[in-house]
Amino acid sequence: MAGYLNNSEATAEAMTADGWFRTGDLAYGEGASFVYLSRMKDSLRLRGYLVDPTEIESFLTTHGSVGAAQVVGIHREGRGDVAVAFVLPRDGEAGSEQELISYCANGISNYKVPSRIVFLDQFPEIAGPNGVKIQKNKLRELADTLIEKGTKL
Repeated sequence: MAGYLNNSEATAEAMTADGWFRTGDLAYGEGASFVYLSRMKDSLRLRGYLVDPTEIESFLTTHGSVGAAQVVGIHREGRGDVAVAFVLPRDGEAGSEQELISYCANGISNYKVPSRIVFLDQFPEIAGPNGVKIQKNKLRELADTLIEKGTKL
């Protein structure tokens, strides 16, 4: 792609100085191809480590009371990004927040342990041409609303 037709401003925002198109994806080059890692908005920088939230989500769903999980990052002054997990209980059996945080602390790296775990009845979703998509932006907004900016996590 050389740029947007008759829109130099959009082209300048979308292209890097060396001619690459900014897709919003995180990947790295490997020979003549690349390895896709995740969407930049969805990847987390936790205590200096780049973390794919699906690692935390997958671990949480191994707990018997978690039917599904979604993890987002929110920025906290002086701490950087922190992970907040949203979970749907399995068969109506919700464990406690502290129980799930302890479960994570005993099973995954300490920098991946969510600072908070919030229980929901359903995730915010939107229907699209490729099926239903969970709206992580809405979860980030909800995390920010539920957890005050000044709250120490």
